[in-house]
Amino acid sequence: MKARGIAEATAVAAEALLLSSISGTGFADRIAAVEKTQSIQHAEGWRDLRYGEVIAVWRRGTRHYMEFHNTMGSDELPQELREKLDAEAMAEECGAETVRLNGPRYWAINRLEHLGETVAPELVGFGGIQIDLRAVGESSVFNAPIGDEPYKAKVVNRDTAFHFHAAQMLYELTTGNAEVFRTHSQTVDPELMIEDLEHLGDRLQLPREWTYTARTLVQDSPQVASGETRILNDELGHTYQIIR
Repeated sequence: MKARGIAEATAVAAEALLLSSISGTGFADRIAAVEKTQSIQHAEGWRDLRYGEVIAVWRRGTRHYMEFHNTMGSDELPQELREKLDAEAMAEECGAETVRLNGPRYWAINRLEHLGETVAPELVGFGGIQIDLRAVGESSVFNAPIGDEPYKAKVVNRDTAFHFHAAQMLYELTTGNAEVFRTHSQTVDPELMIEDLEHLGDRLQLPREWTYTARTLVQDSPQVASGETRILNDELGHTYQIIR
């Protein structure tokens, strides 16, 4: 399986992605909610835990409005069900401009802690997979969506602590600050495993003066994201969060 890290960036173009409510738009307004019948516990921690995201985008004028759903707490995105999901059909069903299937993904963290208010979960189902609404956002239609431009930072609002435990490996991009790996993806390379991340830098086409390193933590390392937080992706779809 795979893992992700948090990266820091300097001289990286950032776009504000403002969390907001989306009234009258979204899965919950178009698709009947389902009763929760799936549940999974993460007693041994989140590291290398598989999950999937569904990102739906609606357009109003010159703004894109987004919903971020994931399978955390329901299931680990069984591959046989993932392969049956049809993004175009899902977009048509909920009246979205586009739907992106993001994953399977795997956490590089050991534990996640919500520190502030989060979007109230709204459970919907597609193809036997139950997904919760976790966040909403908006951006200009003239800016590329999250993940479309490798190494270009986007700004999200969140109040979350990501915990990395001692003796675990931490994966970092550095450009003068420090960025830490949060999740890794098999969207581009379905064979990539967490054991491969130590030498992932050999595969990345990093911008000039950027470096990728892997190191073993000697003590627990909580990374707190409060308010505006920059995130970015590499060309393989892994997600990093910028830590200063």
